[in-house]
Amino acid sequence: MFLINKKMLKLGIALILLMAPAAAYSQSQMPSDPEKYLQNASNPDYGDVDQINVIFFEIPDTVTSSLYFGVYDSGVDNNSPDQGPGTVGSTDYYLIGGSGAISYSDSRLIDYTGIGDTARTGTVLSSFTADYSGYYNNPLNGWNYFPQGVSPSQGEHIGNKYYFKVVVDTRYSGVAEVTDVTLPAASSLGGFTGRYWNIPTFSPNNYYVWYNVNGGSNDPAPAGTSVGIEVNINGTDNATTVASKTATALNAVNSGGIFSVTSSGSVATVTQVYHGDVTNISNGTMPAG
Repeated sequence: MFLINKKMLKLGIALILLMAPAAAYSQSQMPSDPEKYLQNASNPDYGDVDQINVIFFEIPDTVTSSLYFGVYDSGVDNNSPDQGPGTVGSTDYYLIGGSGAISYSDSRLIDYTGIGDTARTGTVLSSFTADYSGYYNNPLNGWNYFPQGVSPSQGEHIGNKYYFKVVVDTRYSGVAEVTDVTLPAASSLGGFTGRYWNIPTFSPNNYYVWYNVNGGSNDPAPAGTSVGIEVNINGTDNATTVASKTATALNAVNSGGIFSVTSSGSVATVTQVYHGDVTNISNGTMPAG
């Protein structure tokens, strides 16, 4: 399945629905081809911008027996189709029904970058966390089931159907990217064009942090970046104040959904909220030293 430890890894998921009236059962698998998998990855270059998959299920309301949802190959151990070190990390799985599971707009977003928790809109009925251990990589017949079976009526009822969803969340697996950035006093950051440094993220955006000194600096808009984070500083601010203001500006991005930043003295410690392998922070036009 999927694990993040600063490596690109793929998520293969096949979801099985068991409907068990009395002693018999029937089942369906998605995707139906056993060689096909859904994918999640720790690097947006591989087509995953938010480290979250949401898969919906539609159940006729004529079904009254218990439902059991499972995930095929839910862990990661570097054996096909997994790709990764297979030694650390985990993936969170949530089974969700109830009001809003599909009808609320938050349930049907394409990109959950910075607002990943809203993917779980509805009622969480069951959940589990899979790691690299044999329990999640070599279970009976390859399947790990959610701990609780559910009644069809626990889904969201729309028309003559019940709706459920499974959310696969890899944002908090493995190790977060943490970088210490030492900042200078404002006296080193003046100029018509604002000084900046680059801060790539797991999200589709490549951010840059730029400094507007006394309101007289212009956005440098460096090539190859997409979103600027403006830090307003006074020309008399010392390095400690510049670091503090930088932390405040970064923490405000997506209401804290992208960065978690603290400052101590002249150092701003930048932690990526989404875990995974990202390009290192680079100097841009910041003064050396």
